[in-house]
Amino acid sequence: MWTHVGSEYGRHVIMQLTKGELILESIQSEIQRLGIRCGIVTSGIGSASKVVYHRIGSTADNPDNEFLTVAEPLEVGALQGVIVDGQAHLHITCCTREGTFAGHLEPGSETLYLMEISLIELVGADLTRKADAFGISYIDVR
Repeated sequence: MWTHVGSEYGRHVIMQLTKGELILESIQSEIQRLGIRCGIVTSGIGSASKVVYHRIGSTADNPDNEFLTVAEPLEVGALQGVIVDGQAHLHITCCTREGTFAGHLEPGSETLYLMEISLIELVGADLTRKADAFGISYIDVR
């Protein structure tokens, strides 16, 4: 187990995406534009016309990822994650008429009508990502 405890927050950012805008790419672009190195994506809600995501496909030591695309009207009930070294690691929970699914958000996901996203910058957090023996990228101190 590893824990980072910080006490300072920086900027609070609220983003609004409209029809056709790419979700992950837009978030990542704003993170870069604003120079946010570490942060927390606290909320994301809205609608999507396409969601590209991956999920774990096995319990092997070197896990297989299953990449999926859902292209139909989707309600986004949750989008959250962390920003480390200026890179967003986000998970999304969506529903269609057939049911609910969740996974790691990938590039190519598109807003249907509206997405509202909030994030908080972490001031003084000196975090990075390192790969473990299984190739899993974990958070560590720089």
